[in-house]
Order: sequence, then structure tokens, then C-alpha cells
Amino acid sequence: MGFEQDISQLGVFTEPQRRRVFERLQADGPCTVTALVDTLGVGRTLVAFHLGKLLESGFVEGIGPDATTGGPGRPAQRYRVSKQEVVASVPDRRYDLLAGVLLDSIADFRPDDTAHTSALRAARRRGAELGRQLASGRLPRTATARFARLERLLSTLGYAPRRQGDELFVRNCPFDTFRATNTEQVCSLNLSLSDGYLEGLGLDRDLQADLRPDPDSCCVAFRQSG
Repeated sequence: MGFEQDISQLGVFTEPQRRRVFERLQADGPCTVTALVDTLGVGRTLVAFHLGKLLESGFVEGIGPDATTGGPGRPAQRYRVSKQEVVASVPDRRYDLLAGVLLDSIADFRPDDTAHTSALRAARRRGAELGRQLASGRLPRTATARFARLERLLSTLGYAPRRQGDELFVRNCPFDTFRATNTEQVCSLNLSLSDGYLEGLGLDRDLQADLRPDPDSCCVAFRQSG
């Protein structure tokens, strides 16, 4: 999901009454419109309107009526908070990616490993997986096309890439908060991720990632091999 779409979806919560509907569903679990009206003290039409917006955005989903509830007439539809997650930060951050790498490294830890070597291996593997998800069609034959393919992936991950001549720099570190306190560990993991991106995109024979620490931008830069 792109940053603009994340922001657009989160915008659904700018309306205070809509937030109240969502928070009530989150606290109480599945509810009918009638139950929400009674709990919130808001008109039925207004509750239904806000539920519609939450359904449209994917943060709420409809489920079947409570099978244990008897009574005449058609059982009322119930609603609950969905499992959708949207996180948007400015500048773009991807702490979830770093956390996933560390969890993978624990699961793949080997007796002769150090924690750091296991994490580096997991980072490269995760980077390659992300690269393969984006790679499609024939491998690009020109430097411009290769950098363009890499830029697409880096942009989706929040790196804010920018090409300068025969090199590609990234202006934003998606792991900036942790980099400030664990520079060596985070930057080395970022480099392994970057090696993985190139592998997954099929560009590892033509491009390479270098570690170039810079307090004002990301610590990794890409250049043509050789």
C-alpha cells in the first residue's frame, strides 16, 4: 500500500463521531446499529452513515447476526473492527520491516551463529523476497532501466531515492529512530537488505550497494558494478 493511500484511509478518522463509532466497536466487540445508537446516544441515520464510511475504508466489516439471539423478525446485521492495519508516518518509516527481519533471524538462528550474522542473513533474504515481488518481465539492459527498476522498489519502501549520474542515493532512512541509537547494527542490516533488493530484482550482477554513513540521509548508496 502506498503512502498516499495510507493517508487517504486514515483521513476517515478526522470526523470525531466516526472515531467514536470505531472506538465503541473496538471496545465492545461486534455490535448492531441499534446497540451503537443506544450506547453512543447518536441518531440511527448518523451511526449508519459513519458505519458506511468505516466499511468503505476497510476498518470495519459486517458479520452475521448473533445465532444465540432469538426473537421475531430478521436478525440484525452486526459489525466489528477488521484486521486491517494502516500506519503512516512523515517522513516515511518502516520499523515493521526491521522487526520482521529480527524475528526471522531468531527463527533461523543456528548453533554456530552470532545474533548479528543471523540477522544479516535474514535481512538479505527478506530484501530478496521484496525484490522478487516487484520484479517482472525481462531484465533491464540499460543502466537507466536498471536504476528505474530499483527506484520503484525503494520508493515503495520509503527510501526516497534520487539518481545522480552513475549512482543512486536514498535521502530517507526508514529506520531512522533506531539508527540514531544503534547505528552500526541498523546500517549493516540496511546494507544486507539492499543486497537482497538487488538480488530479488535480478540486478546484483550490474549494481551494488555500498555503505556510506551520512547523518542527513540513508547510509546506503547504489552504483554500477565494476
